[in-house]
Amino acid sequence: MGNQTSCCQNVSLIYSNNEPVRHPSAEDDRNIMEEEPRRMDGRKGNKARIGAAAVDNGEDHLIKHKTAKVLDAASKELIKAAMKQDRVCATLEAPEVEAILSTMEYFQFAKGDLIVEQGTSGTTFFVTHQGTLEVSVNGKVCNTVLEGQAFGGLALLYRCPRTATVRASTDCGVWGAKGDTFHRVLQENAHKHQEDTMKFLDSIKIFDGLNQKQKEQVADSCFSETFDAGARVVTQGDAQAAIYFVKKGDLALIRGGQVKASGELSGGDEISRLGTGECFGESLLLSGESVWDITAVSKTKAELLCISVPELKGALGDNIGSVLEKTFVLKGLKTCPVMSQFSSSQLTELVKAVTVKDFAAGEKITEDLRFVIVVEGQ
Repeated sequence: MGNQTSCCQNVSLIYSNNEPVRHPSAEDDRNIMEEEPRRMDGRKGNKARIGAAAVDNGEDHLIKHKTAKVLDAASKELIKAAMKQDRVCATLEAPEVEAILSTMEYFQFAKGDLIVEQGTSGTTFFVTHQGTLEVSVNGKVCNTVLEGQAFGGLALLYRCPRTATVRASTDCGVWGAKGDTFHRVLQENAHKHQEDTMKFLDSIKIFDGLNQKQKEQVADSCFSETFDAGARVVTQGDAQAAIYFVKKGDLALIRGGQVKASGELSGGDEISRLGTGECFGESLLLSGESVWDITAVSKTKAELLCISVPELKGALGDNIGSVLEKTFVLKGLKTCPVMSQFSSSQLTELVKAVTVKDFAAGEKITEDLRFVIVVEGQ
């Protein structure tokens, strides 16, 4: 690349400089894929740590609110209707819903009582039986939960801390299901659709360099969520719990705006639209950022495939961005007619030598580069 070129849009390049590639020693004679046993060891530790979030003592305060109450036919129907409308539970089949119902217990709260607290470990999935609840994030009220509505599923689904605080606005009663059962049922439901999930993963650029075993591990971290038109999928400023892929429907990505106490987003600038087959959240993952810089709102009824970030870390290691970047570069090298002539160990050394750099639209690429892989842009 001796001549100057310019970018017609923002672009990220992975490139190798002019320094010669060091020939590997016997100790270095291994490729990236052969590091899998070490990642497997780390994954076992991560799995234990992540799984513990659903069975620790993070919500011991619920014990004193537990009240004996028969789960009668009317209550079952209320819970089933709530789960049918819930983003996490909407795709569950009748036997799966029954499995969750079988663990339901009743809790009573007085006005002002804390039900769940942002940042703590979640152990319970809830459906409001009576009363009104207030939802706040970082101390700001952003939603209201009414009778017959579900809440608390996201932290259990993604094995992440509670994303919001919920308090009783009035005296209220809620049904609660055990979080470990809830997660297991959702995971079993997801496994039924693993073939479709694998097809999706095969079409996603950032997973191009993963081998079949790694993709299967990623697929184990996938779940489906459904949203009605106008629903917020993620909110700017919240911690990222997943990467999202649009299976059906259309979404708007919005920057700025305010979330009202009703949960409605007011104002903000729409920066893009996403349709079937498109995704968001992967750039945050690659950059190492952990907080959403946009709000995503469903413009139509939508179904999304979601990959849990905590469980993705359990599958690929804590430094996900680095793993995906290296496997992406390795595949690029292997598909290049010239570079593919090197041995696996030499390609591994090349991967170690590359650097990532961002260029703004119109910026000239002046470095004396020997080899370039375009990550994003053109």
